[in-house]
Amino acid sequence: MRKLQQIGFATVLALGADCMGGSDPTGACCVGTSCSIVTEAECGGDYLGDATSCSFDTCSGAVCAPPTSIPQTPGFGGNAHGQALAFEADTIAVGDPSNNLSAGAVHLSTSQGGTWSSLVTIHGAAAGEQFGADVSMSGNWLASMAVGGGAGVIDLFYRGGNGWAWQGRIEPPLQHVFQISSLCVAIDGAWLAVAMVVPFTGEAVVGMYYYHAGVWTYVQRINYGLASDISLDMDDGLLVVGLPTVVVQGSTQSGYVKIYEFSDTFQTWLELETFQPTGGTSLTRSGRIVSTQNGRIAYTIGGVYDTNGAWPFPTMEIMDRIGETWQVVGSVSFVSTPTQLQDIDIRYDEIGVSSWVPSTGATSTRIYGLASLPSIELIDFIADGVGHSQVELYDNMVLFDLTNVNSSREARVVPVYDCDDNFRSDVCDLEYPGADLNGDGMLDRCECLGNINSQVDSVVDSGDVLVLMSFYWGLTNGYGDCNGDDVCNVYDLLIILEQWGPCPE
Repeated sequence: MRKLQQIGFATVLALGADCMGGSDPTGACCVGTSCSIVTEAECGGDYLGDATSCSFDTCSGAVCAPPTSIPQTPGFGGNAHGQALAFEADTIAVGDPSNNLSAGAVHLSTSQGGTWSSLVTIHGAAAGEQFGADVSMSGNWLASMAVGGGAGVIDLFYRGGNGWAWQGRIEPPLQHVFQISSLCVAIDGAWLAVAMVVPFTGEAVVGMYYYHAGVWTYVQRINYGLASDISLDMDDGLLVVGLPTVVVQGSTQSGYVKIYEFSDTFQTWLELETFQPTGGTSLTRSGRIVSTQNGRIAYTIGGVYDTNGAWPFPTMEIMDRIGETWQVVGSVSFVSTPTQLQDIDIRYDEIGVSSWVPSTGATSTRIYGLASLPSIELIDFIADGVGHSQVELYDNMVLFDLTNVNSSREARVVPVYDCDDNFRSDVCDLEYPGADLNGDGMLDRCECLGNINSQVDSVVDSGDVLVLMSFYWGLTNGYGDCNGDDVCNVYDLLIILEQWGPCPE
């Protein structure tokens, strides 16, 4: 199986007798002797094993939607579909700046009743505009950057009762008459941040905009001096800026991560901390990619591949706010093969990472669990197709881009936790009756139920019967309690007999 965090499969005992030929995904069937709804498909939403009803309140929305892909629009050429991604609640945005002679487009899809469907495509105004070069969403706001001709602009859209309505265009006064590079945008509530580097001067800047009384107003410019690149992210009142190579007093430094918070007292964004993750060579390029969510910060060190032999073995570090400072609380290093990190996105207790191995051309998306920091666990590895460069997480789902074998591009959204590979998140499946009879928070069908002496072997056999009968029979909450009814008895013996044989790999 593709998922790494759980292995095995076990059939769950049916709870109902008459299912009229239908069953729900857990095998629990309909409860009762007659079923007006016989399959999940006929339910049209999230079938909970009930004989007559569906629920859209429990286990609904994006987390229960099957996987979907947003393909490259046929006939328009280009190879930038999925260059920018955003994921907010039940909506995903896919930037496609090469669409239609590089006018660009943003494809929006939504999940309703457990099904992903295309919502609308917003097209760039003119050829060469490269609309959708970067996208960001927050609540009902969508910001899309266009970079055609080097003059970066941001179009803003708001989702209301009549769909997505254009709310105007921001032309940052930061750029003057110079061309712009390293453009990126982030939106968080009523704040919009735009980062860029002016090539002719080498100056890195961030412009801050605030929405009030129906207008986005330019309120602050943050200057960084000479830099070759810049990255940013913003969430929950924090602004995080990465400066992977900066020039300080004529010396090229290895990169900084800067953290800001808005001060109501001074009515400005104040720098709280400057963090230089590592010293030494400028090739480490610390902070080339940054991500923040709910007060937690992630950034990259190294992982840049070029002919100058840049730092090939990257590290990704996680910081939490402890007291008044941020401290590193965990890290992942890629030390076996020279690797370039393409993107990262942190969401509560998970972080997504897209990467590329130059020597083989292999690309992948990895999901790591952060619930047990400083320990970081690889919980998902996706290597479908090639060309992974972007990743976004939301509510146990992962959105990433890829190139198929026919060179077409697509963005794909799949569950993070899907131990049985049924393309629905385990969070959703656990809502079904009978899905977790032993109450351990893991789908029973992803465990090898009955393998009581799992420390000895990976087979359900007479050894498990002997352990059940000799050590656990009649006890409450014993390890031999396979069905979670708080007593070790004949029903647990029946499960052992049903699961007889080797545990699936």
